[in-house]
Amino acid sequence: MKKIIYLALMSSLTFAATLKVEVKNIKTSNGKIGFAIFDRNNASGFPKDHTRAVYRDFLKVNELPLEVDLPTGDYAITIFHDVNNNNDLDTNGIGIPKEPFGFSNNPKILFGPPKFNKAKVKLGSGGKKTSINLMTF
Repeated sequence: MKKIIYLALMSSLTFAATLKVEVKNIKTSNGKIGFAIFDRNNASGFPKDHTRAVYRDFLKVNELPLEVDLPTGDYAITIFHDVNNNNDLDTNGIGIPKEPFGFSNNPKILFGPPKFNKAKVKLGSGGKKTSINLMTF
């Protein structure tokens, strides 16, 4: 009995809360949505170095919203709509995205992507629901 209680306690400490990410402004059901979630320890990789993300995945549009269990803490999320299913965010010759993209907290985009703190969401023990608006240039 002690072993079962201990295992239940340990699993609740490992994945303490659910982060639910809804995606808004989807214009077509073609393709899939790419997600990369960064924590405070990997903030320097946000948003471009997906190898530093604590969570990466693609979901078909009809599989949304994303729900993922993570330890409590600060996270920043970047998404893009991979309309042509090539697993990349297509850009023009100067690096401007040609496919819809977005960030947690929906910050204004002026001269490049936002910093971690502008896109940061706090995941508490009660979970967090957030919506990201897809945008295009």
